[in-house]
Amino acid sequence: MRRLHSALAIAIAMAVSPAAVQAALYSDNFDTYVAGSNIQGQGDFIYWDNSEDLNSHGLVSDAFAFSGSNSLMLGGHGGAHYTDPVWQFADANTGVSPVSSGQWTQSAMVYIPGDSNTNYVDFNYMSSHPAPLTWSGNPRFQMANDVVTGPNGGSMPMAGLRDRWFEVVLELDLDAGQGEIFVDGALLSTYDWNAANGNEFDGIDYWAPADSSALYVDDISLTAVPEPSAMVLSVLACMGLMLRRKRSA
Repeated sequence: MRRLHSALAIAIAMAVSPAAVQAALYSDNFDTYVAGSNIQGQGDFIYWDNSEDLNSHGLVSDAFAFSGSNSLMLGGHGGAHYTDPVWQFADANTGVSPVSSGQWTQSAMVYIPGDSNTNYVDFNYMSSHPAPLTWSGNPRFQMANDVVTGPNGGSMPMAGLRDRWFEVVLELDLDAGQGEIFVDGALLSTYDWNAANGNEFDGIDYWAPADSSALYVDDISLTAVPEPSAMVLSVLACMGLMLRRKRSA
């Protein structure tokens, strides 16, 4: 009986741990694409406004990778070529509804080379693309100024982030209408999601203006965080069944 109680305590602790209960909904590590190819038109990536623009390509790259062999290069083209791929994991026009309730974690691994020092790259969190377009918040990696900025005046130095992979995370609570952006484990911004984004989330516009230096993204994902109470009930039901079987043995 003592062993059963111990197992129950451990199971409940695991059930209420967010890291233990997250389940991947969408993810991409870019390894199924050919290096050097345009990302728009592959996977869940589209052109801005669904309109092809040869000057807006985001390229699959094998120069750096967090996992596997490829990542997505944003910027780094030089001249008038800007970067504007949209990761559209939900689209009302195709019948796939944006997420509009619950708790969600959007994660990406990011690499900024030490010699990337012009312009910036935005991660624009959005819903209802292409129209009526709304977006809510964006971490901006200002390579020219060596700083990362976010909504509500969030700011942190870029020093220490270059020449290594680090994680950028959006923790989104659509029921509470709140978004939090973390860069390399540190809180960048907390802000009101509903006021700007209509309580929905359906994609990210990765934007780099012309002549921006390169930034690389890998292992992007969107995960749902189930309610801990539901997980606890499931664990209790399983443990109760185990106890019943033990008594009847």
